[in-house]
Amino acid sequence: MGKTINKELAREVSARIQELLNETGLKLEGLAVLSGIGKSAIKSYYATTIPISVENIAKICSPFSLELFGFLNFKTPLPAGLKEQTAFKEFYDKHIKSHPDYFTRKSNKPMQYNDNDKGRLKYIVNETDYFSTEKLTEEMVEDFIEIFGVKYESGRLSQMLKSHLGVLDKLPAVKFNKDGSLSKKEVFKYVKKKK
Repeated sequence: MGKTINKELAREVSARIQELLNETGLKLEGLAVLSGIGKSAIKSYYATTIPISVENIAKICSPFSLELFGFLNFKTPLPAGLKEQTAFKEFYDKHIKSHPDYFTRKSNKPMQYNDNDKGRLKYIVNETDYFSTEKLTEEMVEDFIEIFGVKYESGRLSQMLKSHLGVLDKLPAVKFNKDGSLSKKEVFKYVKKKK
């Protein structure tokens, strides 16, 4: 089974997923349901934190009648008419009312931030209520993709959060490994300071 272990290839696949989302109006959760891939897995593929199999790329392509070659040919854009494919139209008709969260909503108030990492994070910290509850860096990575359409690697995000410690509190946190044992890795959660 082929997997993306090359970070550059993983970024290309992630960019292709973003292009697919842009073209169809789907959110990652909607793409997960439509393609039959787990929500956390598709978020991780998009964030380039875990490798993706060729089989799962095929699952992403299937509802849009995309061939693997077309999806993986990163030098050419995806074909027009993806929203016109039968499987997508049926999914849309079935879920638009019961699960509107599967699809992007056009906001009346666009995000106003500088087109750079620091400007985006400053906007999220100061202009949204995202940090009104405690957040671990790992969940921020996934949430920022889903909520704000901004992708950061966890190490980069941790570095950038340091400049916002005047507004945010950095609190020690406990993390458990998948086997239930206590992780020895030092982790933190962030929350807006109480005024």
